[in-house]
Amino acid sequence: MSLPSALPLPLSAGIGYLLAAPSGLFRRLGQLGVAGLVMLAVSLSWIALYTVTPAADRPYVDGSTSNSAVAMVFGPGAPPRCGRGWSCGADGW
Repeated sequence: MSLPSALPLPLSAGIGYLLAAPSGLFRRLGQLGVAGLVMLAVSLSWIALYTVTPAADRPYVDGSTSNSAVAMVFGPGAPPRCGRGWSCGADGW
């Protein structure tokens, strides 16, 4: 899963919550901030668990050249993997 494919649902849910939740604006912003931190922590924990698992006991990281989740997510090829505006297509891959 690439970053552009992981963004629409959380962004839509966050914007919907920000606009429609019954609590005050600052409370909603705080709750969205906490939700974002939880999402980041879960994502980073997946990368950490994948990294400490021996290479022989895990699947190959698709899209990487070195079987490294860290290199795939944070490496030099990660940001330009998709075209401008986060639109992935035939010329973005």
